[in-house]
Amino acid sequence: MLLVTTLLSFCAAAALVLALAAALERDPMRERLARLRALATATIRPEEARGILADERTSVAGRALSALAGAELDPTSPGLAKVRQRLVQAGHRRPAALRIYLGSRVALAAALPLLVLNTPAAHGLDPLRFALALGLACAIGLVLPSFLLDLRVRARQRQIELGLPDALDLLVVCIEAGLGLTASIARVAQQYVRSNPALAEEFELVALESHAGKSNVESLRGLSRRTGLVEVGSLVAMLIQTERFGTSVADALRVHSDSMRSRRMQRAEEGAAKAPIKMLFPAALFIFPATLIVIAGPGVIRLMATLTGG
Repeated sequence: MLLVTTLLSFCAAAALVLALAAALERDPMRERLARLRALATATIRPEEARGILADERTSVAGRALSALAGAELDPTSPGLAKVRQRLVQAGHRRPAALRIYLGSRVALAAALPLLVLNTPAAHGLDPLRFALALGLACAIGLVLPSFLLDLRVRARQRQIELGLPDALDLLVVCIEAGLGLTASIARVAQQYVRSNPALAEEFELVALESHAGKSNVESLRGLSRRTGLVEVGSLVAMLIQTERFGTSVADALRVHSDSMRSRRMQRAEEGAAKAPIKMLFPAALFIFPATLIVIAGPGVIRLMATLTGG
């Protein structure tokens, strides 16, 4: 067993060294592109190089995980397209995000079984249970990045959902002040950079796509795809219908904002009504036994002492 553990540890260390070497090796083409990028960004003003247009450098760990993902990936394949969509909904839009995600699954699927192999308690198991522990560790390593990505997606969607009604009110103010829809969205994005960064990024992308030549319909539909929220989808459908039929955008946004607040209040009331039911199990498991011990404990001790004649 010790020989197998040593051999697997050596193989894992060798694979990690090779991945780091592949990530850090010199590539003349990449170096030349980096120099050209430095020359191109030298004339960009600092206020134009921040935000979602900023150039994010991949760390050494990110390059190592990208190397573990494999040599060739086709992002247009159905499976990888769904993963890419989830990464975008989580806020990871960089091209290297997909490779880092897949590489993290490979790394954890190899690291967790090695952790089990180096645990002294695992060596006392019989071969069947030992094999099941290794398989379970490998499965956890494969599933854990997906689980964490889903948590990230839900947290970001929750942040956008909470900030959307107030953003719509500010959008109404900008439109009634005389700004167009694209300019109003860009203005709201500037105001929400600190209070709601996720919503600010999405609105900024809508404004940038519109300035780049996309129509308002395409930009708004892209907003719905990137967020994956039903509320944003209904907002986009309402804005598209408003632009198509020429009705008042401010009035439609005001009504939609009020309806979103009503739905948010209803969800809060529903959560408050579910709270006693959710608290029943921990109360019955932890609070009631502790209270019973404190209240009835002295009487039980005295009764036992009386019965035993102590």
